[in-house]
Amino acid sequence: MGTENGNITPDEPKPGLISVVMATYNGERYLAEQLGSILNQSYKNMEIICVDDCSTDGTIGILNEIKRSYPNIIKIHRNEQNLGLRKTFEKGTLLANGEFIAYSDQDDWWFPVKLRELHRKITENRKLAFVYSNAELVDENLQLIRETVFSPKDRPFKGDKYYNVVFENRVMGCTILARTDFVQKVLPFPSKGFYQDWYLAIMAQALNYPVDYVDKPLIKYRRHRSNVVGRDKKFKKKSSYKERTRRRYNQLHSLDFSKFRNPKLEELLKMEMDMLSLILEKKPIKAYRSLRSFYGELEKLITVPSRIKYSDMRLILRGMFFR
Repeated sequence: MGTENGNITPDEPKPGLISVVMATYNGERYLAEQLGSILNQSYKNMEIICVDDCSTDGTIGILNEIKRSYPNIIKIHRNEQNLGLRKTFEKGTLLANGEFIAYSDQDDWWFPVKLRELHRKITENRKLAFVYSNAELVDENLQLIRETVFSPKDRPFKGDKYYNVVFENRVMGCTILARTDFVQKVLPFPSKGFYQDWYLAIMAQALNYPVDYVDKPLIKYRRHRSNVVGRDKKFKKKSSYKERTRRRYNQLHSLDFSKFRNPKLEELLKMEMDMLSLILEKKPIKAYRSLRSFYGELEKLITVPSRIKYSDMRLILRGMFFR
């Protein structure tokens, strides 16, 4: 791995090699089980890059213990200061040597065929930015809660026409297998706002890359109260409508539109950002006009669930009472 002005710079990716990038933070409870499922993959040409974000529990000890048995596969890096999930995954991405990158949480469980099936899919079409899959939803003991995270009505996107990235994320980062050269083009990951999975989906559309999907579970997605993303609603701290609106605006504002090669997507995201700005400025009439324009353009491309549109209409009314 080279350096430039003290920063990590990626080397030429090795053909066929999959770099599994795992971000860890105080993950001692489930970490060994997850690493075991990765090491048990039927696709063997891989490296596992573990980047620890200043854990204070036994995480590093577990990583070092498992590394002793797999010294040529597992690579451990420790952040000097807490970077957060997004930037920890970014660091791992820059350390990757593989032609492909798979992102791993520290607390899930992968079916043995996961990497093999995703690799087969992504090599069928060299234009793909990434492929991803469905997942089983399980509890902290890996007991089944739901057979699939995505149901048929969730309309996962594939191909190159998936403007539903504008209003919702339909990708699970822990199921992604991406081409390294694509990810390198869209770095850096936002420091706040979009997590890497939604960001990669947006940027695939922004750069006119197609995406594909394996419609079956290839991992067990573990839900528990310590999840950073995807926690059960009963475990989440509820934020105000104003906070959520500002967070949504800041997500869009964090995007580097100079990288976009898809003018329609850029137009839609800027229209959404304008609508949210008018709501925050307590300008309901202008916000409503902006909403009609935004959804009018969006509905020319996809069918928008009525709940999404009506939710934003209610948000305009609530915005009149923001403090």
